[in-house]
Amino acid sequence: ASSEPLIFEDQLLSPLVNRIAWEQIIVSRENYYINSEAIGKLYYNSVYWAIKSPITGEVIGILSIPFFESAYSLERTEINVVSSILGVFSIAFILFSLLSYFFINGLTSPLRFITQALRKISLTGSNTPIHWKAKDEIGLMANEYNRMLLNLEDSKSELQKSQKEIAWREIAQQVAHEIKNPLTPMKLTLQQMEFGFLNGEVSQERTQKLVNVLLKQVEILNDIASSFSAYAKMPAPQITKLDIHSLLQRSIDLFVNEEEVKITLQKLKDIYVMSDESILLRAFSNIILNAIQAKKENHFLEIEISFTIQNGNCVVSIRDDGKGIEEELRDKIFKPHFTTKSTGSGLGLAIVKQTIELCGGAIWFETQAQVGTTFTLQLPLVINHN
Repeated sequence: ASSEPLIFEDQLLSPLVNRIAWEQIIVSRENYYINSEAIGKLYYNSVYWAIKSPITGEVIGILSIPFFESAYSLERTEINVVSSILGVFSIAFILFSLLSYFFINGLTSPLRFITQALRKISLTGSNTPIHWKAKDEIGLMANEYNRMLLNLEDSKSELQKSQKEIAWREIAQQVAHEIKNPLTPMKLTLQQMEFGFLNGEVSQERTQKLVNVLLKQVEILNDIASSFSAYAKMPAPQITKLDIHSLLQRSIDLFVNEEEVKITLQKLKDIYVMSDESILLRAFSNIILNAIQAKKENHFLEIEISFTIQNGNCVVSIRDDGKGIEEELRDKIFKPHFTTKSTGSGLGLAIVKQTIELCGGAIWFETQAQVGTTFTLQLPLVINHN
């Protein structure tokens, strides 16, 4: 029997039970069996159920119930439910993320504002206080920050005052020390002149000799005053185009009469730099003079001057084979008032560094004790000098 007899009458399905279902239920004695079947392109599932006698328990029939598209509908329903759940959770997650971002951003923006203010704190520049109207925890932090700025300004003023006092003390001590050196021989010379006048032992030759000593010491005092004046207030450099080779040659010519000294200059013409002529000439002369004064005893000093072009700069190297600079003195070479000589203000290399930097260049050195020293000057190169 069938609820749809036309299916069998039209011979769409066989009136016989599916062979596999029959074997599972009759032979294997299963209570039911589910099988996938098709009529043409129509696919469906059928469940075959064993109908047993309530008296004997024997199988008296097999009931077949088709489930058209049941699996597909269930699968599609499950997919729709899962998709809906995922969609709801995705939207909720995105909304929660956006709300969290704006909430955290609003919560941390005052902290970022204070952090930026803290980064701008400087001992040299001006510091701006924070204006925060709300009387909350951030307001307390802003008040503490402003109070810290006031204390910092007071500390800066005290530090500047202390630094000026220390600098003036050092300068005064250095000036007094440098002036005292020539004053002692001047005093002795004047005492000799006084003694000669009192005893009538005044001769023209002796007087001339004493006057020469006084003039030499006065010249030393004048050099000391000039050095301190030059370091205290360097004149504004007059930047012009200079032939570096010619300028170095002029510096070398100042020392042509030095004994046991040979200065070699690389023959490289048509190299022009932008600098101040007098400043650069004084710098070269000072470095060469220092090299000569660092000459080893009973040794023929050789000074080599060479050029290289690097990254739009002219690099001048002045190398000597003198005593070199001792390791404990290397950090003090460019410091004012430092000198290893018995005479001099100790401002020579400090002035050289200051003048080179004023011209937009740089200076450094490499040295090895008892081997020699190389001073390197970097100056802006004139690419097109026509």
